[in-house]
Amino acid sequence: MYKTIMENISNVGVFPVISLLIFFAVFIGMLWWVAKMDKRHTDHMGQLPLETGAHVNIEGEGNHGN
Repeated sequence: MYKTIMENISNVGVFPVISLLIFFAVFIGMLWWVAKMDKRHTDHMGQLPLETGAHVNIEGEGNHGN
């Protein structure tokens, strides 16, 4: 059933190429973004899970004044 539907769509071979190009564009964009990030910011964010006694202030979570 799917085979006949796909055979009736004109230029169906273009869709895999478009999806591959979108994937690579996002991948290259993320690599560029990470390469341009500030080193101090990445070091700070990398150390956050290791800090003890850090207070997280997210709406509805964390210390409720106790």
